[in-house]
Amino acid sequence: MMKKIQPLLLLTMSLLLVLLSNCDKNNGTEAPEPYEVEVAILSPTDNAKILAGTPFDVIVDYVRTEKIVHNIKVEIVDVQGVVVTKLVERHAHIADQFTFEKKGVIIQTPGTYFVQASTTDLDATETALSDSNKNWVEHVIVIE
Repeated sequence: MMKKIQPLLLLTMSLLLVLLSNCDKNNGTEAPEPYEVEVAILSPTDNAKILAGTPFDVIVDYVRTEKIVHNIKVEIVDVQGVVVTKLVERHAHIADQFTFEKKGVIIQTPGTYFVQASTTDLDATETALSDSNKNWVEHVIVIE
């Protein structure tokens, strides 16, 4: 009788090991890791007042510690949401930190504008913006 129990015990132990080894796996249905990037507009400051026709610098810092910053976009839009100038839209593919800088930006028409900076994951879909509110930021600038 002992000889019959041994194969059954071995089979049971083998099945148990297989089940335990797959415990942390979700058979490919695991949710992807969120794409979170700290985006900070360093210049111009929020609510900056700039004289029409005067050059100013736009500096945006993207930080994603130990991971890749993928697609970046920086643009200036008016109060109706119309893009006045697109400063950059490209795949950065830089690890940890990326700083975008555009010197000498000029807006001739007085009014209120928004400097908007964002980043999306590799697939470049806007769903990456919903992963975290950190992936998008804007500053108001007033051109006088």
